[in-house]
Amino acid sequence: MNFLNIQYRTGPAKNFMLVGQSNADNVGSGDVTLFYSALGNMAGSVIKNGAKGGASISKDAEGTSGYHWDHVGDASGTAYDDLRTKVVNNYASLASLNIDIIFCAEQDAKQIDNATITKAYFKSALDEFLDQRQAESAGDYKAFIGLLGRRTDGLESGYQQANEAIRELILVKSCLYFGCETYDLNMKDAVHREDGALGLGKQMQRMARRVQGVLGVGPARGTVGPQILSATQDGAEIICTVSHDGGNDITVPSGAMVMFRVEDNGSLVTVNGIARTDAETITLTLASTPTGTVTLYTAYGAMSSYGQDDVAVVMDNATRPMPLRGGVITF
Repeated sequence: MNFLNIQYRTGPAKNFMLVGQSNADNVGSGDVTLFYSALGNMAGSVIKNGAKGGASISKDAEGTSGYHWDHVGDASGTAYDDLRTKVVNNYASLASLNIDIIFCAEQDAKQIDNATITKAYFKSALDEFLDQRQAESAGDYKAFIGLLGRRTDGLESGYQQANEAIRELILVKSCLYFGCETYDLNMKDAVHREDGALGLGKQMQRMARRVQGVLGVGPARGTVGPQILSATQDGAEIICTVSHDGGNDITVPSGAMVMFRVEDNGSLVTVNGIARTDAETITLTLASTPTGTVTLYTAYGAMSSYGQDDVAVVMDNATRPMPLRGGVITF
């Protein structure tokens, strides 16, 4: 069957809720308009704001805005209680909002970085929070989660571990779906993405198209971005094989070295160069030749050495270009 001739059914209206911290709570009316526009054939859908800036997922990572879930006590926290109140008082019943759009974990990542909590603790809290959301939702509950983006003031290890926890949970939790990468989007300060089509608006467009693909009311391809499928070592070079999503080629600027981290038996190896070898291959040149087990990280940590805008990252050539997905490969 010719892929281009597949017809997608008109999608039903859905009720969405924004969940998480500032990069969800700061989504403005213009960003929501871009979300609705990208939903296209799902006319009549609504999205409500249940997010709270500064609120963590896990209890022991809480800041001044509270937390969503107490892993040890197996109970909701102040941020989740506020979410319930906010939804009931301003929108409708919580049960009617059965698709969550989640941008979270900045506060959790900070406390992982500080060793206040562990990656496992955060992962368990997120898992249990999602169980509670599923229990309180009517019908087929789904959650689409965005990965943490950049942070220009550091927290490399915390951001990396939080993103790893999210990716690991996506693989095993049936209600949780990869939503989108956000590390390439423009920022207005060290932590927060800017409003509009290059920041929060684009993250919402990506989420909308991902939702369409998962629900079968739009193309599945072109909604997640390319990723490194495998990698091999040739002396001081790492040869990365790229699996395409919606495109068939990649752009690899020299500044994209910042996205990658290479370790040799756990010790950092400096990446001195990066190049596009062909449409499906990226070659990394290292400062020294690894002699042990190699671990390759893509979109590592908070990528804090990037600036706030116009970052040089690996992108595909899809109709709507997407950044290379983050991940970890060991070989």
